This record gives sequence, C-alpha cells and structure tokens, in this order.
Amino acid sequence: MTPEPERLAEAQHIEELDLDYRKSPICVEAEAGHSGAARLRGGPHAGAQAPDASPLQIDDRSLTLYQLLQSTKHSLLLFSGSLRNPSAFDALESPAALAIRDYGHLTNVYIVCTSTRDAGPMDLRRGATIIGDPELALHNRYGAEKNSFYLIRPDGYIAYRDQPANAERLRHYLEGVFGGGNG
Repeated sequence: MTPEPERLAEAQHIEELDLDYRKSPICVEAEAGHSGAARLRGGPHAGAQAPDASPLQIDDRSLTLYQLLQSTKHSLLLFSGSLRNPSAFDALESPAALAIRDYGHLTNVYIVCTSTRDAGPMDLRRGATIIGDPELALHNRYGAEKNSFYLIRPDGYIAYRDQPANAERLRHYLEGVFGGGNG
C-alpha cells in the first residue's frame, strides 16, 4: 500500500494541481536591482497559478479575481498599492498606456485601487477597467504594498510581475513574448 503523502502528491500531479511554470522562459520576474526593480515581498511568483481574491468591485458589481480573469486575453493587474500613495497613479500611467495602445488586442488592463473613487486621473482610466479592492484582499494576496503589476496569462498562471511598475521593462517582456505591438 502506498504511503499517504505519496498518494496525495500523485493525486495532485494527476489533477495538475502541482503545475508550476517558474522555469519557463516566458514566466519572468523583474530582477531586483535591475533597472530600478525592487524585490516583491510576498505574493505569487511568476509561473505560479494566480490565487483568487474577493471581494472586488467593478461599478456596483461584486466579483472575485477568478471571475474577472475569464477571458482569452492576458490580464494586466496594475496595483496602486495598499499604502495609498497619491503619486502611485503617475507610475501606472505609462505601463497602462503601453498595454492598451500596443497590446490591447492581447491584454485586458485593470487598475486595482483601494476604492473605485480613488481611481486616479482620467487619462489613466481611458481603456482600462477600474477594480475596487475595498478590503485590500487582492493587494495583500499579491504583496502589492506599493505600485506594481502582475501579467496573468489566459490559463490563470502569472507570466510576469514587477515592482515598481515600469513601462520599459513591461515593453521588453511583451516584445519578447508577443513581438511588436499594435496587432
């Protein structure tokens, strides 16, 4: 008879609950110290399955992250940060504009803020969906104390993460995976 830990590990493997793409060349973490990137404290690493979080809000509707991610496109979650720094939105403007303008045909862009009323300047909102995270469940689950972003693949795995949010590092990643933008 197979010992219990081995049976559980085998069952997880059969059900594909142990998948991790950390070693995949298309799952990337911005390197700490490289071009201003900081080490993300906590949160899932690139290659891990994106964990769910709730409650989230779009307009007057409450939903979970998994409900939000039901798409054939990648999802770019741009976090304003749980520390409520007013200048955080300035840092999100360039990555949001890049993703919307050059990769909007492949990527849904979401601005995740503590409240939909704190959604930043109108230019940032154009082409993006504002997500309220009133209990900071998503911010905390993703270690997003400061402005940062996660790019989540359509299969629910994290393709790329970065802190602070940086448009040039995002562009470099997207060009490497998708080629030039404006599809």
